[in-house]
Amino acid sequence: MKAPVTVKDIGKIFRRSTRTGDAAGLEDRLISAFAETTEILEKENEFLKAVSLQDVQKLLPEKTASLANLKKEFEVFSSSGDYANGISQRIGAEQKRFNLAVQENTVLLDASIAAQKVVMRMLVESAVQGGFSGYGPKGEPVSGKTEGMIAHQRDA
Repeated sequence: MKAPVTVKDIGKIFRRSTRTGDAAGLEDRLISAFAETTEILEKENEFLKAVSLQDVQKLLPEKTASLANLKKEFEVFSSSGDYANGISQRIGAEQKRFNLAVQENTVLLDASIAAQKVVMRMLVESAVQGGFSGYGPKGEPVSGKTEGMIAHQRDA
């Protein structure tokens, strides 16, 4: 009777497949990394469409880690001899899905940044045009540079 496979055994198999450049294992890991990152990008895209910027921000650490893992897996795969033979249809399909998610993500992020710039500019212009410069002796807002300065000087 064979002994059960342990976590330690799985680790040895994993390290051996990485060291020897096991084509199927490397390909599966790269495809998995592409798929994981693509799913995160698609989720982020949905948050951007819904203008849910807090959710986008919460997703950032997961996105960053996933992109780092994808980079690592791509480097491992590309340094193996298997990469010289080109990429498989499976990798190509997942890479295409990833590229589409990246393109949409870029457009949505650019639009979000542009919208935030417009809002900030409007706030700054409103503050400048409103002329609010301080509070009067009774606590009421005053406009005009002189009144505001006088109000501040009297308070001091």
